Amino acid sequence: MKNYVAIICLLLTVGCASYKAVMPTQADVDRMAATYPNLDLAELNQGKMLFEKNCGNCHGLKNPAKKDAEGWGKTVPRMAAKMKKKGEVLTQKDQELIIRFLVTMGAKE
Repeated sequence: MKNYVAIICLLLTVGCASYKAVMPTQADVDRMAATYPNLDLAELNQGKMLFEKNCGNCHGLKNPAKKDAEGWGKTVPRMAAKMKKKGEVLTQKDQELIIRFLVTMGAKE
C-alpha cells in the first residue's frame, strides 16, 4: 500500500510540474537573426517576463519546445482572447513578444 501512495505522489508531482523559463542570452538572439532580423536581447527578456506573468496566471508555464512557430502563433492569440473575456488585455505587441520568446527558446532545445 505504501508503494502505491508513493507512486501516486510521484506522478502528481511530475504531472503538476511546469516549465521554468530560461533566461535568454545574446547567443539566442544571434541564433534567431534569420527568423527575427530586428530581435534584440531586451525584447526577448520582455517576452520572457510577459510569458511568466500572463501565461502562468491560469496554468503552468508550457515548455516552448512543445510547439513550433506556427503552433505558438495560433496558441498565444487564442489564450489572449480567453484573457480578454476575463477583463485582462494582452496587446498585439505583447503577444508578439511572447511568441518570439517561445519560438526562440523552443528552437534552443
